[in-house]
Amino acid sequence: MREGRTAVKGRPPAGSRDRSYGARPIAMLVALLLGSVSAVTLLPAVPATAANNGQFSISPVQAKSFQRTYFTPIVQPGVPSTDTVVIGNETHAPLTLHVYASDAFTTRAGGFVLQPDYKPKKAMGAWIHLPVSRITIPPLNGDVVKFTYNPPANVPPGDYNGGIVAEETKGPVNRRGTVRVQSLYAVGVAVFGRVSGPLHPRLAVTKVAVHATRPLASQFGGPVKATVTYSVTNTGNQNLTPNIAVSLSPLIGSAKTAHSKVSLLLPGSTVTLHKTFDSTLPFGHLSANVVAGSVGASSSGGGGTVVVPWGLVVIVVALLFLLLYRRHRKNKAKGEEADEDQPQDPPVEAAAGSGPPGTTA
Repeated sequence: MREGRTAVKGRPPAGSRDRSYGARPIAMLVALLLGSVSAVTLLPAVPATAANNGQFSISPVQAKSFQRTYFTPIVQPGVPSTDTVVIGNETHAPLTLHVYASDAFTTRAGGFVLQPDYKPKKAMGAWIHLPVSRITIPPLNGDVVKFTYNPPANVPPGDYNGGIVAEETKGPVNRRGTVRVQSLYAVGVAVFGRVSGPLHPRLAVTKVAVHATRPLASQFGGPVKATVTYSVTNTGNQNLTPNIAVSLSPLIGSAKTAHSKVSLLLPGSTVTLHKTFDSTLPFGHLSANVVAGSVGASSSGGGGTVVVPWGLVVIVVALLFLLLYRRHRKNKAKGEEADEDQPQDPPVEAAAGSGPPGTTA
C-alpha cells in the first residue's frame, strides 16, 4: 500500500483580480496491495502558504509583469499554446520525481482536489502535454519544464480546471497491521483554464432537509437544536464562489438566518453543507430556506420537519379530559337536583259506578 500527500496551489475566487486564492495542500492516499493499485482517496489537508513540502516545490515560471502562484490560461478550441513550470529540489541530494497532469474537482465538503495519476483524464488533465513523466533534479536546484495546452477542436466554452503534480518515486515503508504502507509526498500547482466563448453561470439548491435533536425539555415545549442539510451544485460552465443564506423559521415567531460562502465551486461539482441552529422554539414545525447566489446565478430551496412536544400534548389532553369530565359530573348533579325538586301530580282515583258519559253501570 502506498500513501501520499499533495500540496496544491490555489486561485482567487471567481471575479477577483490580482489576489491570491491561497494554497490548498491535498492529502492523497494511494492504496497498493502486492504491487497493484487497489484504491485512491483524496482528502483535503490543512492550508499552507506554498506548494512546498520542505523537500521539493512546484510553481509557474514567473512572468515579467506579475507574480503567479497558479496558471490561468485562456485557450482556443483546437489551438495549442505553451507555458512553463519550475520544479525545485530543496534537499542536499539528487531527487527523482514523477510528474503528471491531472483533472480537478470540488469535494462534497468544498475542497479543491486533484485526481491521482491513474484516474482517467477527461479535460484539463488530458489537454496538458508534458515532455517528461520522470525528472531528476540536482541538489538545491530547479528544473524548468515547458509544456503544451492542446484542447480539442470541438470543446465547448467554459472553465476547465486541473493541475500539474510532482510526486516522490520512493518513500518510507511502514506496517499497518498486516499491510505494508509506503508514504509518498507530492506537490501540485493548480491550472484554472478557460475556453473562450459564452459563459453560463448557474446554481441549483437541492436536498434541503431539517433534522431536530430533541432533548427531554423539548417534549414539554422547550427549545431544540436543529440542523439544516443542503446541497449546492454548479450546473453552469463557470467557476463560482456562491454566497449562501440559510434561514430557519418556526411556526410562530421570527426566523434565524446564517450566512456562509463556498470558496470555489467548479462546474459540475456539488457541495453538501450543514448549518446547526441552537435554542430554537419549534412550536410544532420548523421550515428552512436556503438561498445561494453568485455573479449572474442564484437558486433557492426549502424543506421542513414537524416537531411535536408529545409530553406537552399529553398534559394538555389530560387537562381537557379532566375539565370535560368535571363539567359532565357537574351537569349530571344539576340534573338530579332538578328531578328531586320537581312537584309530583296527585294520583287520580275513579268513583265506583261512574263511567264515561253515555254509559250505564
